[in-house]
Amino acid sequence: LPPVADTCLKCHSIDQITKDGGPTQLVVRPVYGTDEANTRQTVSVLLRPFDLGQSAGVRGVHWHVQEQVTYTSADPQDQKIDFVQTTAPDGATQQYIATSGSAVSFDVSKEVARLKLTENNRTMNCYDCHNRVGHEVPTLDEAVDNAMEAGTISPSLPYIKRDSMALLSAKYPTAAAADQAIESLAATYSAKYPLVAAAQGAKVTRSISSLKQIYQLVATPQMNVTATSYADNLGHQGSPGCFRCHDGAHYLVDAGKVTNQTIPSTCDTCHTFPQNNVGPANIPIGIQPASHDDALWVFDHKTATGSTLPEPGTCGACHAASYCENCHDSGAISVDHKTMLYDHAASVRAAGSTNACAVCHQPAYCAQCHQNGILGPSEADLGQQALGP
Repeated sequence: LPPVADTCLKCHSIDQITKDGGPTQLVVRPVYGTDEANTRQTVSVLLRPFDLGQSAGVRGVHWHVQEQVTYTSADPQDQKIDFVQTTAPDGATQQYIATSGSAVSFDVSKEVARLKLTENNRTMNCYDCHNRVGHEVPTLDEAVDNAMEAGTISPSLPYIKRDSMALLSAKYPTAAAADQAIESLAATYSAKYPLVAAAQGAKVTRSISSLKQIYQLVATPQMNVTATSYADNLGHQGSPGCFRCHDGAHYLVDAGKVTNQTIPSTCDTCHTFPQNNVGPANIPIGIQPASHDDALWVFDHKTATGSTLPEPGTCGACHAASYCENCHDSGAISVDHKTMLYDHAASVRAAGSTNACAVCHQPAYCAQCHQNGILGPSEADLGQQALGP
């Protein structure tokens, strides 16, 4: 690609996107479940500069182009990043290597030298994240959710989200074959939900038409391109994106040795904790109390409050009940962490929620042991999904 000085920076300036930590943006989007009722939730996050509300130390997501950030990758699409180095304006450098947490204290000087010598070395710029500018392809989830919100795909049709995702994600030899498969949805409802087919036939027909249009946006079978062929690195919903580095598995190298410090990977590194609610979500902003800086605060805050109804004078100054319920209703707080190392799958099941891990952990955390269906030490690789509980 041409240098960003000849493209992006013709209109945008570094000062514009980094002033006061950078712009904030409230993102609110509907998300429909794959259950029979296509349960609707609203997911809300506030994209924000680091330390929002503080006058000093403000550093937003665009700091990546304020300082020099270089990385190495053997992947032509840079979806797996093995080594990262940052250089501050004063010349101070930090190095991070992708490895298993079991490698802490190992001397990796030779491995760092090998990565620099044998892999592609790149300096991070605008299109390392904004790589789909001009050629944006929506993720299947987002495309179907937006169509359901607009009513072109009817949420009243049983399992329409689940079946839509299955039809659109399948690989077809031609566009005509895809249209034929999508049209089979009418027969599916006639066979499994005859009353729905009779009463809502027009909605089924409209949904089929919408799915055909979505397929044309996300896939080109004559070029062997599906909705997942090309990654969108802006975010981490449809592909690893930010998690290529912020995965909790890139460890700081100090004097050639691996430490237990990683590239920041918590949700609030770039945005507020995601809120999933049937109604409006509560998104706290501003300066956090000093108590929240404790790494164990997420476990210890129960000592400061007695219920999920925040008291106006304390937690309620920033949090509404919906913020607390977002986590408490997930099953995460019922997980018995004392037995997690050897029996964590059973512990999660006993909590009554199969997605409780995802409240705190990213896929790479689980992938350090669970990879390719095998339990054992491995490098965290977001290309492989962690096993379900």
